[in-house]
Amino acid sequence: MIIPYFSDSQIRFNSSENRLGNYWEDIITKFKEILSIAKKNKSPFILCGGDFFDLPNISLSLCDEIGELVNKNKTPIYSIWGNHDEEGHSKENSKATVLAHLFRTSNWMKYLDLLELDDCIIKGFDYYHDCEQNIKDNGLILDKETKKWKIAIVHAFITEKKFLDKVLHIPYNEIETNFDLVLSGHLHHPFNKTIDDTIFLNTGCVGRLKISEVDIEPSIALLDTETRSFKIIKLKSAKPKEEIFDLTKIQEIKAFESDIEKFIASLKSTKFNKLDLLGMIKEIGKQRNIEKDVIQEVENRILNYKE
Repeated sequence: MIIPYFSDSQIRFNSSENRLGNYWEDIITKFKEILSIAKKNKSPFILCGGDFFDLPNISLSLCDEIGELVNKNKTPIYSIWGNHDEEGHSKENSKATVLAHLFRTSNWMKYLDLLELDDCIIKGFDYYHDCEQNIKDNGLILDKETKKWKIAIVHAFITEKKFLDKVLHIPYNEIETNFDLVLSGHLHHPFNKTIDDTIFLNTGCVGRLKISEVDIEPSIALLDTETRSFKIIKLKSAKPKEEIFDLTKIQEIKAFESDIEKFIASLKSTKFNKLDLLGMIKEIGKQRNIEKDVIQEVENRILNYKE
């Protein structure tokens, strides 16, 4: 049995900053290819690792267009909740979202909790605030003894190595688990690592919205439950990076970030008076003839951090 898996399709209508062309058309084309791959392999269903949509609410007419594609294909899609699918980082608060609408209105779009088949068990783990801490404390454990192939579908910030302490995350080498295969979404960049008897696999995002994702090649995994293996398939419909991003912006962004880092570093050697923090930033920027855009960005980051 062959089961396609994808994650972070980030379906939305409008394009993001620095992205060229028509994002809606591009993501629908890739989605149709995934459905076609499932048909070709006679798959009983498709798995989604969350962030099916990029926003909890988009136009219902567009949502219904997705639903029509799913219904016409007649291959069930089992999805967990990703953070972009939810309101308030909670599926309990997300009954009015477009993903919930699809779950209610389509017989072929289904919520993934636990699927037990003849040769495998698939367990979904939704996103919620602080889910990474729960994984760190309690692991990813299937509360059932079985010799079947055990697959976890997880939407959480599982990383290859330690990240910033102030950002909730969990490196995969710190996860206690009895699953054979852990498929994770949320982090848009792919990885594939075996630790002890468990494979940790992230296929990367199908939808590329940020210019930092320029080198990601949208891919899915085909799970073979008979051989307990998988292979990564790059989507043929995914356009080359030159067609969807303005690559000249990359150097501009890097230069802008460099200016910010230099400005922040310069604060360490500055003697402060009794001005408030934002006041100090403005005063120092004025004294050193720092570009207004750089000062504004530093102020925005300080305000976001306070929030």
